[in-house]
Amino acid sequence: MSRLDPKMSFELAKPSILVRGVFVLGQEPKAGHKGKYSAEEYIERTLAPINGRVVLYNALIANAESQYQEYLDASDKSKDLDKLLDSLNPDS
Repeated sequence: MSRLDPKMSFELAKPSILVRGVFVLGQEPKAGHKGKYSAEEYIERTLAPINGRVVLYNALIANAESQYQEYLDASDKSKDLDKLLDSLNPDS
């Protein structure tokens, strides 16, 4: 007999939007054909209970570089705006 309250174990089994399992892989996972699902569908359905997903390492790095470049571009624009605002300030 389990010591866990059945309601509690049901609550533990629910996917949480607060916790996500992320698997960073160097290449696409190989699951083969699993019944009526494609390999991609099978992997998605397998990871769904833990709110999981697969991210490829190269895609992760490319996204990080892109986001950092966007930050740098926005930072440059804000510096230009700061200079313009400073030039309009009679105290500077």
